[in-house]
Amino acid sequence: MPEVIPPDIRDELEYARSLDVDKLASEIEKIGFKCNNCGVCCIRQDGVDESECGDGWADNAVVVYPFEIRRIMEVTGLSWLEVANPPASGELDDKGRMHTFEWHLKQKRIVEQGDGKKREVQTCRFLKHKRCTIYECRTLLCRTYPFYMSDMKLCVGPCDGLGVSISKKECLKLAGVIKERYVEDMNQMILLLEIFEPYATGDDDDEDDGGFDGSYVVHDSEGAHRISIQQE
Repeated sequence: MPEVIPPDIRDELEYARSLDVDKLASEIEKIGFKCNNCGVCCIRQDGVDESECGDGWADNAVVVYPFEIRRIMEVTGLSWLEVANPPASGELDDKGRMHTFEWHLKQKRIVEQGDGKKREVQTCRFLKHKRCTIYECRTLLCRTYPFYMSDMKLCVGPCDGLGVSISKKECLKLAGVIKERYVEDMNQMILLLEIFEPYATGDDDDEDDGGFDGSYVVHDSEGAHRISIQQE
């Protein structure tokens, strides 16, 4: 059976495992960071130039892994689909099912007041009065924001808390979680690829194609999950 995991992904996993936390902490210390509890990262930033933010930063989508969903379910008593949804977009197969990868934390619409105007925005469903209601079991992505590892480099998303002096102790703590997330990101990707089963896509030129049938197939590290859901 041919190898389904590209060598560069396995190489990056090994790099993630060997990442020097002390060196990573030094990088963080040079950048500086302190969360100011503004909650902006939990709210969709319409109008933000994504070319400046990087893929996924401007839309506040939080990727959440199966084990994280279960942890939140245990703490909150919510069901799986009350905690997470599939991404809104994906690829249709020849049966009209939408295929997506991984899960996103559930969002809700709220009315926000600013500059004398009201506007409707998308926010994480667990944000209340600018505070996270699942803070103790929040996702790895949330615990490391605005930092993340990509292509063996430390990257930084937009945040007003950047540039603020941070203690060595806090740097080491944050660096440890960034490494944990990096290893988990690579592990989850490998697990997904190992069990992923290709599907036949629909033919856009087929006049008999009925289009999206309302069901999703979500591929994650545990397999393919078929669900029916109304995306908000």
